[in-house]
Amino acid sequence: TVFSVFTGTENNVDHSPDSFIFTAITDAPINTLFSTNIVTVSGIDGGVPILIENGQYSIDGAEFTSKAGVINNGQTLQLRARSATELANELTVEVTVGDFTTIFSITTEAEDDSPALFLFTDINGGELNKAYSTNVVTISGINIPVPIGISNGEFSIDGSGFSSQPTTIVNGQSLTLRLYTGSEPSTD
Repeated sequence: TVFSVFTGTENNVDHSPDSFIFTAITDAPINTLFSTNIVTVSGIDGGVPILIENGQYSIDGAEFTSKAGVINNGQTLQLRARSATELANELTVEVTVGDFTTIFSITTEAEDDSPALFLFTDINGGELNKAYSTNVVTISGINIPVPIGISNGEFSIDGSGFSSQPTTIVNGQSLTLRLYTGSEPSTD
């Protein structure tokens, strides 16, 4: 015959921590590692299991891990995860501490195909029938390739040969225009 002894305290163990939240991250760059705010786990008795999906956690500043573990009352908890590799995507990390589950989300930035303002310096008083190149500008403010074309001239991207054929340009590339003066003087 097997007997068990019940003291009345084991069933009263609190495995539900006080709720806590991790601040969501929005407009995140793609494929970038992010860490959450640090929370202190409270409201539990003894150690409780901790599980995580789609990320890693650190207890009291120790190394980050994705393995199941145990966390105790009063210990700190921080999560980390890498943002999605595509624009306008959300990654959700789910962590369970005892009986409590919460999430941490990272949403990558939306597609941006509108470059920041750039200006070319006017060329005045140029000679007739001559090619002139503009100042070099660096394209910024976009996060996807955007089309580029030109009428009545040519362009060079990153110092490559000049062309008038439509193509694409990406953030951080340089752009120079080459324009030709006419055979008649301007009247303006």
